[in-house]
Amino acid sequence: MKEEKELLKTLHDMTDVIEECISSLQTAFIYNNLSPLTDVHEKCDALKKEIPTLTEQIVSSSRDNPHIRHYVPIPTHIAMMADSTERLSELISKRIKEDILFSDRAISEITFLLQRLIDIVRPASDIILAPNSILGNYIRESEAGIVRRANDYATQHEERLIEGLCLPAASALFINILDSIKNIAWHCKEIANKLAP
Repeated sequence: MKEEKELLKTLHDMTDVIEECISSLQTAFIYNNLSPLTDVHEKCDALKKEIPTLTEQIVSSSRDNPHIRHYVPIPTHIAMMADSTERLSELISKRIKEDILFSDRAISEITFLLQRLIDIVRPASDIILAPNSILGNYIRESEAGIVRRANDYATQHEERLIEGLCLPAASALFINILDSIKNIAWHCKEIANKLAP
């Protein structure tokens, strides 16, 4: 039983690392500063290296405990969240290094979505240790809200691009950032769907 608790605690801690990384990305984005990005790739790579072994341990443990079977796909979702977090880091780094200008509106939209992402990753981490329908519903509703907002922002952004109010380089970056945010939110929702359907 202790081994199973340790496995779940490891999954929880890994998801917490994703949350910390997203918080660092938000800080880098707001302050236009590369410093908070320095260890994001390192942390995400370390997580991804643990995933195969952790998945094997969960699969092995699930043979004796059917309850653990629900956790078998969770490491893969965490790995995909780490991939998208790294992608976000690359995009934000590119914006800072190449001094690509975003409008105040675009900055506030991305900042808002990054905060909403932090607000969904935290309960996705908690649901690993305490699966329940309240957290599950909150995560699902939050993910739907993030996707809806991101899609609205993308549509409004396309209109600004057509009107010539936005540079093409900034436009591509903005859309890719939105896609990475939606991807992380989707994996949070999938964790909730597996653990609290």
